[in-house]
Amino acid sequence: MTVPSLIDYAQAAGETQSKPAPYLEIYERYFGHLRDRDVAILELGVADGKSMKMWRDCFPKGTIVGIDLFPPQIDEARVHIHQGAQDDRAFLPKVSQEHAPQGWDIIVDDAAHIGELAKISFWHLFKNHLKANGVYALEDWGTGYWGNHPYYPDGKYFSEQSDETLLHSLANRLIKNAPVEWPKLNLVQKLLRRYQYTRRFKSHEFGLPGFIKQLVDEIGRSDWTHPEYGVPPSRSSSVAHERSPFSSVLVTPGVTLITKAGA
Repeated sequence: MTVPSLIDYAQAAGETQSKPAPYLEIYERYFGHLRDRDVAILELGVADGKSMKMWRDCFPKGTIVGIDLFPPQIDEARVHIHQGAQDDRAFLPKVSQEHAPQGWDIIVDDAAHIGELAKISFWHLFKNHLKANGVYALEDWGTGYWGNHPYYPDGKYFSEQSDETLLHSLANRLIKNAPVEWPKLNLVQKLLRRYQYTRRFKSHEFGLPGFIKQLVDEIGRSDWTHPEYGVPPSRSSSVAHERSPFSSVLVTPGVTLITKAGA
């Protein structure tokens, strides 16, 4: 007998899928092994509640909790929906303590899709209420590239610019046209090569894309707190060498999954 997939459950939850098929395929890979466990799932932003029914059917032993500013009325034994804001630091702990005192296994942010709001709820829930090895999903992060959408005010049009500055261009030219005896000027050569290769790469830093790029920095924490190479000498005594709180960050079109490191 074939075990139904999340896509099957999503289609059964309403006339249309509650989430895009690529999201569900990724969730199936990440969450499928939890299907018969007593999991606690929190979703921020539930709209008409179809995703709540999908989670309920997919995880028959799970506790399914949703938060929304305008919640739908769903009367189910294992489904609980609360009215509230995703960035309310007083409200989020109350919901978490009521339904998942041991921590959430899965948290899905499908709420405002505004970078600053997502950042607040992410760090509060991730640090305080997500289990070790739990997964936090940020959906629809591409809205940060939409410059003229009425619902996503932090979105900006993507601007493709060159990474090369005047210093990079000059260093490249000098190295390419170096005389035969150039290797003797070891110190100068090293300095020019540093300008040739060290640059700030242009990147879109608005909305959710900007926040997700901060999360990429976070997974590199053990490198930028490295006592010998990652910390300036002036700060070496005040910065502790730390590992990242993430075991992985998976960035895909539309959804990013952050897995919390084990204890």
